[in-house]
Amino acid sequence: MTANEYLENVLRAQQLKQGELDALTEHRSEVEALLREKFGSSPVIKYGGSRAKGTMIKESYDLDIVCYFLSDVEKTLKEIYEETRACLQKKYAIEPKASALRIKIVNAQGLTVDYHVDVIPGKFVVGSKDVFLYLSGTDKERIKTNIKTHIDYVSGSNYKDVIKLLKLWRTRNNLFIKTFVLELLVVELLKKNDSQLSLSGALKYLFKNIQDNIRSLKLVDPANSNNIISDILSDADKLLISNKAGDSVKLLDSQEYDEVEKWKIIFQYPSSIERTTEAPAIIINRQPVGSWCASK
Repeated sequence: MTANEYLENVLRAQQLKQGELDALTEHRSEVEALLREKFGSSPVIKYGGSRAKGTMIKESYDLDIVCYFLSDVEKTLKEIYEETRACLQKKYAIEPKASALRIKIVNAQGLTVDYHVDVIPGKFVVGSKDVFLYLSGTDKERIKTNIKTHIDYVSGSNYKDVIKLLKLWRTRNNLFIKTFVLELLVVELLKKNDSQLSLSGALKYLFKNIQDNIRSLKLVDPANSNNIISDILSDADKLLISNKAGDSVKLLDSQEYDEVEKWKIIFQYPSSIERTTEAPAIIINRQPVGSWCASK
């Protein structure tokens, strides 16, 4: 087996099964029905996030549902956010985030379980397809962006498989880096490399550049140049991510193991070093990862 064949196997293992995708679709239908009951046909409700971008992985996924009100609705962004929250609380346990509402359910044992769904309320900008999103708990109070631009920017790239692998690396290493930040990081770094890199080549290139440049790299929202996405990461987060990427670089440059074994170690899948042939354990959503908007 080559390194690229191994990475392709990892990608296949991270595909959600049809039953899991069907469950997400059912969740979306439930949530939309509740919102329609409250707000009628006016809001635009659709998929956002990794489902729409094609970058969803089994081990760490959420379904982003955007709920955008028309610009002539006579409600403030805060009122829209709070009314959406109150609506969803009729049926679900809600974890409020900066711009999103994380849906959870209480099971028969009385335990709160993640539903893998974030609802992102917003309001269209007058005469535009851009939206304003409410920012709770900040001085800024709102942010102007365009989720459709984000979806097109990522899904239109040639790097979706690399993004999925880097998301898995992030999750396995318990790193704090929001999905949209990671997606921008991959696209911005790889588009500067003119060569057609293999999966293993692209990851090696990314690890080296993340190690060397993440503390100074500036990532800008493709929908609004005033939004500096890289500012979401703290200096401490950047240092930790740089160090973890450096660990991967050091391992890949070493002569101690063969290439496939190195990748098994990086992704923490069982290897011959661990003297096991068992399939890797899939840990669902080890680190909750919401939309970029929810991280502000």
